Amino acid sequence: MTRKTETIEHLDASIARWKSRLKRSVTMIDKLEKKRKRMLKVHQPSVADRLVEEIAAPVAVKVTSHPVANPDNVKLTFEPLGLTGPSGPQCPGAVGVDPDANLDIPEFLRRGDAAQKAADAVIADQIREEQATTKVAKARGRIATMKAKKSGETRKMPVSGKAALDLIRNG
Repeated sequence: MTRKTETIEHLDASIARWKSRLKRSVTMIDKLEKKRKRMLKVHQPSVADRLVEEIAAPVAVKVTSHPVANPDNVKLTFEPLGLTGPSGPQCPGAVGVDPDANLDIPEFLRRGDAAQKAADAVIADQIREEQATTKVAKARGRIATMKAKKSGETRKMPVSGKAALDLIRNG
């Protein structure tokens, strides 16, 4: 079996080819791992998400039955709900619907600008709270660093030997 004669130029070209493939592979692996982490990340519902869930949640209705002496004489009657649209009740001649009743959707349940503004206000308040908390934490850290510099704690050598054991045991 004969082998091609390899020269330094051939080896350099081969190394360059393999390095570019290696860089591309590592980059793709990093991208896939990041995508996997994003998919595994547990979603923490925000206040706005919980508000939307509460508004969209179905309403539970409790139905109770009472024993009847003569089940053959039971008469069931159904009445339409009398839902209103832009032109009034959707069911003409609906029984039990007061034409003067205010059946409009409350403002906080309406979709559109008002609901969006309410959700935006809740989110903005949440962001402001997080910013204030971060600001306080950073200030405390800055103050602790300044006090450590002033007292000389940052320039002290770390303890070792018996002094370290004493510090561990006695605090």
